[in-house]
Amino acid sequence: MCITARAALIPIRWCQLLSPTAARAAGSGSLSGRAEIGYDSFEERYSIVDADTLDRIDEWRSRFHLSWARGRYLENYFQLEGRALVGQDDAETAVRVRAMRQLPGRLGSRLSIDADFLHRAFSNNTDLQFPNNYNRVLAHSYGRVVISPAVALRVIDRLEVLNYHKRTEFDYDYTRNQISLATEYGPGATTDLSAGIRETSISIPDSMQIEYTAWTPFLIFRSTPSLSHSVFLNANAERRLYRPGSTRLSFWNVVASGRAEWAVKGPIGAALEDNADWYDYDGGTGIYFDSVENRTVLLARYIFDGRIRAEAGGAWGIFRSGQSPDDEYDEFGAVMRASVTPSQSAWIDVEYERGRRSYPSFSPNETFDSASVFSDYSYHRVALLAAWQFHDGLSVNAFFDYQPEDHERKGDDATATLFSANLTWAF
Repeated sequence: MCITARAALIPIRWCQLLSPTAARAAGSGSLSGRAEIGYDSFEERYSIVDADTLDRIDEWRSRFHLSWARGRYLENYFQLEGRALVGQDDAETAVRVRAMRQLPGRLGSRLSIDADFLHRAFSNNTDLQFPNNYNRVLAHSYGRVVISPAVALRVIDRLEVLNYHKRTEFDYDYTRNQISLATEYGPGATTDLSAGIRETSISIPDSMQIEYTAWTPFLIFRSTPSLSHSVFLNANAERRLYRPGSTRLSFWNVVASGRAEWAVKGPIGAALEDNADWYDYDGGTGIYFDSVENRTVLLARYIFDGRIRAEAGGAWGIFRSGQSPDDEYDEFGAVMRASVTPSQSAWIDVEYERGRRSYPSFSPNETFDSASVFSDYSYHRVALLAAWQFHDGLSVNAFFDYQPEDHERKGDDATATLFSANLTWAF
């Protein structure tokens, strides 16, 4: 399973060196594991009524995984895994059971079941304001039937049950289930298309006002005819329906993202990225309002020796809402990215963006009575992700994200800093 760091704007390759207990296939089964020690830090600086405020979280943590597996992965396979996490404020213990079986017929048809049982407990000396122990069950079932060399049908069901030790207005028990049905089409090794629909429902015994059912058609398309040409598109349209009389409004939400890369000449190429998010509510309030948000990035690309990939270009972003004009903005920035792979056991991804966000509702000459909610600002966005396997089974990984904002209204200045690192031993 790959891990995605959403805080960065860079493409994340968090799979190779963080790959967990890849079970070694053996007829009688095999034992594998992973031990990890890590450090997380998050700092946010901002102002409240002219007073400088600093929120900071620092935590050391350790994780341990032990897994027994038997069979060949994606065919007839069984895995039993236990894991534990110990931090300064909390501890987690979990058991995971996973089974896969290949179905008769065409290669690729299979069934799988994955169940995860977790308990999280907070320390009596925790600095967290509202600690609340809980139990969580995640169950995932998967079925895939290959119809022809190019077509397959897929059905997935995901169930989550969360139960808190104490019920509060912020922490409520719930049961969430999501089932999806999709068709896969892959006419060749370089192109595949997946389209289908998901149904999601959530049941909350103590707060029926926020229960909902959602229907989401979705589409995923990938095409990579060569190493220098590729297209990726991911789009879905969610229709979420709350109960009549709910304090929340039903809505449509369309989310789409895509990236296209192409060669220009030799090592020179280009890339175009776009991310769009659209909300349409059944009505509108000061909290729930229709909106459109879009961000486009156009990049020039250069590949050095296959080990260094550099990109530079511009980014444009907008947010529009006729029901909430104070939230509308325009954003422009210059983007630079680099991916360095000095060896098969190490890589570094880094991104820097310098830009400015402008709010049409803001005026530098505003008075107290006419002050807008937001003010224009210049920003820096720095992100770095690195991994290095320096010895057989030993690796170190680090992630850093830094985002200062320099506002026209100085009381709005803010800075967010995130750092995470861990040392992992896989055995």
